Amino acid sequence: MQPLLFTVALFAYLVVASARLPGLWSPPSWLGSVGRVALWVGAVTHIVGIGLLAMHQGGPPVLAAGGTLVTLAAFLGAANVLMQRQPYGEALSGVLGALSAAMLGLGMLLPQGSERAPEALASLWFPIHAAMILLGLLGFALAFGVSALYLVVSGRLKAKRLGDLGRLPSIDALDALNTRFIVLGFLALTFGIAAGGLWATSIPDRAPRLGPTVYVTVVLWGWYAAAVMVRVVGGWRGRLAAHFSLVGFLGLLVSLGSIVAISRGWH
Repeated sequence: MQPLLFTVALFAYLVVASARLPGLWSPPSWLGSVGRVALWVGAVTHIVGIGLLAMHQGGPPVLAAGGTLVTLAAFLGAANVLMQRQPYGEALSGVLGALSAAMLGLGMLLPQGSERAPEALASLWFPIHAAMILLGLLGFALAFGVSALYLVVSGRLKAKRLGDLGRLPSIDALDALNTRFIVLGFLALTFGIAAGGLWATSIPDRAPRLGPTVYVTVVLWGWYAAAVMVRVVGGWRGRLAAHFSLVGFLGLLVSLGSIVAISRGWH
């Protein structure tokens, strides 16, 4: 049942991206309503599919790369729905819809986890660790989407293509939003790393070990710690800050993809 629900969600996200992605084309006005309905259909079917997958595995489906990606894409779809009432919601939804479709599609191609969760996950710290890491990744994914939209708007201003610029958020609003999402992601990632350490030490008869996922997470934490410092403390703004967010998230995806290719799992 989950594959069918994920497929419906994937096509719904693609409809959202086609209807609302800035610069892709000039859709008719009625297509905005289609995009709104498609977003709701995608988010709801996606979340139901995640729930069924979690029931099947006996825990959150985040032990394998595929499960983590489809879960993160579900979080992103839900966040996309929640932001629809904001002034920037419609313009941003196209970018986030495309990102959700990409992550969900890739997650469907990768292993999504074992039949049942191992006993080590019974620790109270594991769900906290998993939830905080996912929230951190969600913050960075949202910052990626906002940064991509920032570069689109900035490029149109620079080229003086002002035709439909009134439908898009201002670059100042996008820059401020990017900062909020980076700070959210950084704080959640920090708590997630701490909870992960407590989870590792709580597992009986198993010594904590460092693996490639730990090293990548620490590097990611350092990258976004620098982003928080230069943005919040140093006042760094504009295109450079947007590129910083884009490079950070793309580097994260490449690094985690390499880990999956080598070790077939996170830990």
